[in-house]
Amino acid sequence: MTAKLRFLAGCSYIPQSAQGAARQTQQLEQALRDGQDAAALWAGIQHHRVFALAERVLRAHDMLHVLGDAQSALQGRARQARMKNVRFLAAAVQLSASLTAAAIPHHFLKGPLLS
Repeated sequence: MTAKLRFLAGCSYIPQSAQGAARQTQQLEQALRDGQDAAALWAGIQHHRVFALAERVLRAHDMLHVLGDAQSALQGRARQARMKNVRFLAAAVQLSASLTAAAIPHHFLKGPLLS
């Protein structure tokens, strides 16, 4: 696995325990030791569109600075992504209410209600 992918994998989940957070820190630090520059890391985050998740993970590990000048861009894109998800959630709730009012049984298979 390349250092860039190791870094992105480390940014792709929220650990559920202190032990998981420690493993995540090691994963991120190892990827950074392998010499990835800020531009390459930012390009990977953009390519995989993990703005909100990467921002949360890097903030939790006090590593936002590794993105250099792209740090503020990540924070802005993360804020946009979170607002977009809130709008999708509101639309899904409204759709569910409409379907329920029309007595149409339904289940969401993907989307914001399952996130």
